[in-house]
Amino acid sequence: MNYWDIAAALLNLLFSSIIRLSGDQAYAVLVSFTFAMTCVSLYLIANTAIMLLYGFRDLRTER
Repeated sequence: MNYWDIAAALLNLLFSSIIRLSGDQAYAVLVSFTFAMTCVSLYLIANTAIMLLYGFRDLRTER
């Protein structure tokens, strides 16, 4: 499963939940999904950074 599918599913769930809910509940759902999307973004950034660091380390050890 790729990251675009995960992001699209979360956004679909977010918008469908907001449409179904009303009032204060819709705001709470919006805040919680915004937090979830922030966590996913930070996770992807951390994985990319780790991948780059290990890649550069391997390049340095090959020389």
